Order: sequence, then C-alpha cells, then structure tokens
Amino acid sequence: MLPPTAWDFATPWHHFTSWLAARGHHFTRWDHFTTWLNRWQTLAAGALGIIAGSFALMAAWWNAGRAEEISRREAARENETLQRSLAVEIRRSVRLLCETHQVLTDFMAAFERGGRLPHAGNVAKLTSRMHPTVYPATADRIGRLGHPLAEGVVTFYANVKDIQFAGDIGATITTRHVSPEEVDGLLSLLEGTCRDALPLLAQLPPDDGDADLRLKIGAMGRPSN
Repeated sequence: MLPPTAWDFATPWHHFTSWLAARGHHFTRWDHFTTWLNRWQTLAAGALGIIAGSFALMAAWWNAGRAEEISRREAARENETLQRSLAVEIRRSVRLLCETHQVLTDFMAAFERGGRLPHAGNVAKLTSRMHPTVYPATADRIGRLGHPLAEGVVTFYANVKDIQFAGDIGATITTRHVSPEEVDGLLSLLEGTCRDALPLLAQLPPDDGDADLRLKIGAMGRPSN
C-alpha cells in the first residue's frame, strides 16, 4: 500500500490561471462595457443637471420680474394716493388764500374810504388758518412725484409759510392796526402764491371746483382808486 501523498496546490492553481488566460478577452469586453456605461451615466447626469439648472434660472428670473412688477404697481398706487391727498389739501389751502385775499382787499377798500385797517393780531389769525398735515407727513416722499410736480408742491408750501410769517411779523402788539404797506405786501404774496398754484393744480388729479378757483384767482387784484 502506497503512502498518502500530500495535497498539491500547484496543480489546481495552474488550471485556474490557465482558465483565466483562456477567457481573459471576455473580461476585457466587460470592462469596456462598464466603462462606457459609466461615461454615459455621467453624461446623462450632467445633462439633467444642466436642464434642472436652466429651469431653476428661468424660475428665478420669472420670480424676480414678477416681484419687480408688483413693486412698480405698489409704487404707482402709493404715488397716486399721495397725489390725491396733496390735491385735497392744496385746493383747500388755495381756497383759504383766496378768502384771505378777499378779506384784506375789502379792508383796504374800506380804509381808502376813511375806515381803519384791522388789528395785527386779527391779520395774524387770518393768515395762519392753513394747517397742512399731508405735506409734513409725506415730505420725504415728495421727490417721488417727479419733476415738475414735486418742485411745484414744495414751492407752494414754502409760499404759504412766507404768508404766515408775513402775517405774524407785527402781531407781537395785537391791538396795533396794520399799515397799508403791510396789507399791500400780504396782498402781493397772496396773489403770487395763488397764481403760481394754477399750473400746480393742472398737474394734480382734476376736481370739479378748479374752474371756480381759476376764476377767483384771475379776478385778483386790488381795485384802483
């Protein structure tokens, strides 16, 4: 009886390596396929990324345009509201200025007939009846009205302030009668302010009473002796 032989690892390994060598071309083709597939997957993923990015960019552009349009509409509505509010206040002030001009004109006519001119305190009260609220509250937004409307609004309220200041000059002694020169100066300021307000009224939202205001302003002017 032959003794048992030891396990020979060389023979199976030789067969395995020979089998791999015989079929190596199959693995080579598989490697090419997987490489090709990976490249196409990478290309497809890149294309999808570009498409998704394009859609995201278009959505962002559309949202930005929409937001800008909404902002423009809101600004236009605020501008329109501001114009309407100022129009109401300016027309009320012009009417008060016309009334003040008429009262002082009547006083001056009575003085020329031998009467007396009013006390300084009464003149100060007469010229200080304009109490603007819209303009002080919106002064920081007047520039949004654009030229020449913004300039006209600022000039009008500055002129009203000058009239009030002129009426207050001699009011420290309220019982003193104002002089004819003081009344003439106030009448000149009132006429100039009202006439300068005519183009301003034309730029503001229209009102049915504008025609009457134009007639009153056109008729201004102290009658001669």
